Amino acid sequence: MREVPFTVIQFPLWEGMKRWWRERRDESEGMATKRAGKGSGRDVTGVESAVFGSASGAVAALATTPLDVLKTRMMLAKERESVGKVVGDIWKEDGMKTFFRGWQPRVMWISIGGAVFLGSYQWAINMLGGES
Repeated sequence: MREVPFTVIQFPLWEGMKRWWRERRDESEGMATKRAGKGSGRDVTGVESAVFGSASGAVAALATTPLDVLKTRMMLAKERESVGKVVGDIWKEDGMKTFFRGWQPRVMWISIGGAVFLGSYQWAINMLGGES
């Protein structure tokens, strides 16, 4: 319930940022590559990927915080309750702001994780492909 929406946000955003950066880099390297109809062929570095992984993780973490709050409340409930009942109880407690409780540490930790994991992944891909 939480991981699928998180992944649907994070990975396309990460890939989109990498593509944007490659296109921007190719444009700045000169018109020759544009006239040839292709880019330089170089992928982003591990450090660049780490930055994009951190940013995409932060966006995904913030967007899915309400689902994390819901998941936590359901796990901590003394009795099994429906999603609708838990959502209603959360809404009655304090309103919309309750769904975003704890967003700061969640965004911080997931940003760090996105940088480490996606930066390391890109570094490994580049090393295996002969780039650094």
